[in-house]
Amino acid sequence: AWADVSTGEFCASQCMSALNLKTELFRLNPSEILVVGEDEKIEDFKNVFPETSRIAKVDAKDSIPLDKEVDSAFSLLEKSSAEMILGYVSSNIQAKPSLSPLQKIQDSHFMVIDATTRAALDIPQLFKTLDKTVTNMGSRKFASYINSPLKQVEKIDKRLEIVDFFVRNISTAEKVRKLMRDCSDM
Repeated sequence: AWADVSTGEFCASQCMSALNLKTELFRLNPSEILVVGEDEKIEDFKNVFPETSRIAKVDAKDSIPLDKEVDSAFSLLEKSSAEMILGYVSSNIQAKPSLSPLQKIQDSHFMVIDATTRAALDIPQLFKTLDKTVTNMGSRKFASYINSPLKQVEKIDKRLEIVDFFVRNISTAEKVRKLMRDCSDM
């Protein structure tokens, strides 16, 4: 499970192998990774974690239960991970963020880009070239779009409609950009 406290995104998915976990962590590029377990076990997984991420050890007893209406489509592991995130956020973040209801993310929703392909595409340079956002939150959201290309035509079309609206309404786009510049980051 993962949460982006700046955007309110709160999601869960299953990783079936260390390779899948590594790919998912590089896609998400988290600033912190919460880990339950003994220090020796954590050391075993250090090669899977992105170098840019801080590892925070958490205790399962600090979890905060999810709302009762959370869908049965979530596995016990996904629910437990999400509950640990809620506990961590509650005790470690001063300004309590508003997280969206937990969303189930399927691999089939996004194109999976492995580390070799990422390097060949030079995604960091692509992002740097294309990023014209005016807030850190927007920059992180845009990075998630670059790192997780959609595969669902309906969702791609929805994003394109939004882009088309702002391209056709330049004055509205400029007003929104001006308002966004004044937004503080989480």
